Amino acid sequence: MNLQWDLNYTTSSINMTIEVRNIMLGGSYSFGFGFSDDENMGDGDLIVVRVTRTSVAIKDCWLYTNGKVVEDSKHSYKLLGYQYSNGVWNIKVERKFQTCDGEDYQLDNGTTNVFVVFPIPNNCILSINGNGCNLSEATKTLTRVQLLKADYRDIPLEPNHKSFSIIAPNITIPTSQTSYVCSIQKLPKFRTKVHAIGFESVIANPGLVHHIEVFMCDANDKYIPQYVGLCDGREVTDAMTCSHVVAAWAFGADPFYYPREAGMAFGVKTASSYVRLEVHYNNPMHIRGLVDGSGIRFHFTENLRPHDLGIMEVGVIYSANMAIPPGQKSFKWSGECPGSCTQADAIASAGIDIIKGLEVFTNEYRKLRLFIHIFQGDSLITTCTFNTENRSNITLGGLGLHEEMCVDYIYYYPATNLEVCKSSISSQALEMYFKLIKLIKNRSLGIPRPRNSRPLHHEYDVIKWGNSAVRSLRQLYRFAPMQVNCLRSNGESYPGRWDNITPATHFPRAME
Repeated sequence: MNLQWDLNYTTSSINMTIEVRNIMLGGSYSFGFGFSDDENMGDGDLIVVRVTRTSVAIKDCWLYTNGKVVEDSKHSYKLLGYQYSNGVWNIKVERKFQTCDGEDYQLDNGTTNVFVVFPIPNNCILSINGNGCNLSEATKTLTRVQLLKADYRDIPLEPNHKSFSIIAPNITIPTSQTSYVCSIQKLPKFRTKVHAIGFESVIANPGLVHHIEVFMCDANDKYIPQYVGLCDGREVTDAMTCSHVVAAWAFGADPFYYPREAGMAFGVKTASSYVRLEVHYNNPMHIRGLVDGSGIRFHFTENLRPHDLGIMEVGVIYSANMAIPPGQKSFKWSGECPGSCTQADAIASAGIDIIKGLEVFTNEYRKLRLFIHIFQGDSLITTCTFNTENRSNITLGGLGLHEEMCVDYIYYYPATNLEVCKSSISSQALEMYFKLIKLIKNRSLGIPRPRNSRPLHHEYDVIKWGNSAVRSLRQLYRFAPMQVNCLRSNGESYPGRWDNITPATHFPRAME
């Protein structure tokens, strides 16, 4: 089955075309498709489609978490028409974004779980009108998409544009499950300043490349070491001033073309001639001998645009101090870029315009219908929701495949020196939390941890994650002081106090 859709923001409606092959020739059959926030496909819309030899009919239903299906009292989906040709049915359905119906899934610009149920038994079809039927054992497939995308098309490439690529130099993919491989590369020589007008991925091993980043090196570095290898190698550690993000791609992201107002600057005399390419590989089968040449292809023009484009990393600091208890249907993290960081000289006095973001959590670019203007002193909050119902142990924050992250790369103009603005719970607040847990459990408070003791996050392992413990951790992440990374493009911190910062006053509501 193939689902396509068009958005009409004038009427606030979505028109869907379901393309399905008539796999049961000469007979009748039923299937369903629907939308839910639950990755287990419960508590969401289910549109039941009945196909016969000559006709198509639909029913607007609600699918409960336990698998029960009941027809809605109010039908919000309208069958616009259907056509059969060359063994394929094309079925057109329409509904409003918001239906004011408690039995409907309300569409928004977030990530939606789109699922398909096939087949739906005939006895289930007959009982939907009555007490309902149960599809808990039915075959379901799931995909995640952003249904309500921005209603504008990417700017086409200029006719006389040129291109260059930053490609992994025939790297042998490590056999470890998760690895980060870096290479320091020299940019092509530009005669004058140019503007990159977009970029796209070059993927040689689609099943193994998780995400790619390109970082500009610091022009003040007199020596840039040539390096190809793991990103935790000593030589590349010496070059970690190559930290200014100029491109970021994650699995599933499409080519990205900048708006006509801005371009990414290259060839500036004050900029470095070197970049660091970082490729994250996911090799769960530990395959040996694979050689990779993945990377990023930039398109550029010498016809400069009005503004230089910048990229800022916001969200939650990659830290094992952040954790998700097991068995949770919904557990939220929020990372704040506080107003104290966007104040002063971090962003332009007139503010910046955010045009797009890449959510590493969902691996998807989010185009904005309207650019968002950020003023000095504004706070930016990134919230991610996790499901750990299938996990029996605590999940920590970090860069590994079995760890979690909550990060957004936002594209904006005009560019500033603010590169990273993220937060996590402060270590002092977390240590006090663990001491309080021990006190409640009638355990010794102990003495301050010696320097060589195990890391603080190991204390998560000894907690029994019942309802009260989970509730207390939620409250801790909502209200506890936070530590903040407010970093320049060269990796240096902006002046100020960045530990034990009080969250913004609206921070708790953002996590509801």
